[in-house]
Amino acid sequence: PITFVKQKLKGLVEGVNSIFKMPTKVEFLFFTLVIWFGYIATFYFGTLALVETSVLTFPMIMSAFVAGSFAVSFTNGGFGAFPLLLAELLVLYHISTVAGTAFGWILWTTQTAIVVVLGALSFFLLPLYHTRRR
Repeated sequence: PITFVKQKLKGLVEGVNSIFKMPTKVEFLFFTLVIWFGYIATFYFGTLALVETSVLTFPMIMSAFVAGSFAVSFTNGGFGAFPLLLAELLVLYHISTVAGTAFGWILWTTQTAIVVVLGALSFFLLPLYHTRRR
């Protein structure tokens, strides 16, 4: 387990250091912030999907967001672990395990669908964009 954590931290440091070597640092950081804002907005609007989770405050949502981020990074895309971890965390905020699990699956499914749809769209549109630029 310690080796696993060390490898994750080493990869994180390498990733952060590579930003300084990029020719397009500003654009990269801008789009990174846009993506993270989108994830946080998904969490916020996802709370409105269920009556039970609509009472969550922004700090509660952010703690679920951080926990969910760990679930995604330490598992294979968060499949299974993401909803279960969120459910366990939301129990601390007096949200039932059933509602917390449903909330986790709603968020995981929505975010995964967005990544798949936008990834597929970019797969087809980027070659068109680059052939027009030449």
